[in-house]
Amino acid sequence: MSELLKLEEELIEHKFPTEPNLLPAWFIEAAGDIFRELCKKYPDIGYIMQKLDRLKRFGDFSLGDFCELEEFRMNCDLNAVGEFKSNLEKLKEELRKRADELGWKYEPMKEALEIIEVIVSWAIGEITTCEARFKILGLIKEIEREVLMK
Repeated sequence: MSELLKLEEELIEHKFPTEPNLLPAWFIEAAGDIFRELCKKYPDIGYIMQKLDRLKRFGDFSLGDFCELEEFRMNCDLNAVGEFKSNLEKLKEELRKRADELGWKYEPMKEALEIIEVIVSWAIGEITTCEARFKILGLIKEIEREVLMK
């Protein structure tokens, strides 16, 4: 699992464009933290729950957040976003290859990456805030169920 941790750090961690708005990266960081914590032999469930709580706040935005997001969408580096999405696909493929060895951790790790995918789609305007929030909350519920059962 240390290979997945290294790959996530190399491909995803702190790689999403943050100018001119940090909001998407802040949520991506939380989902990435969940993924990285699950790479450990003994993940800290409290830490995972803390990051899930941050993700539950997705969609509780002010008007200023939406204005900044619109500026981000107009001015973000789409090449950097495309590279980030490509890196995310690479990480998802490596995760799929290790599904059997990961056991119960596979599903919540996969769902953490799906949350990142949803946030990226939302950040660049492919889906609405309501659609993204609905998808994220569903994935959070699954992660909570899977993590708390262990």
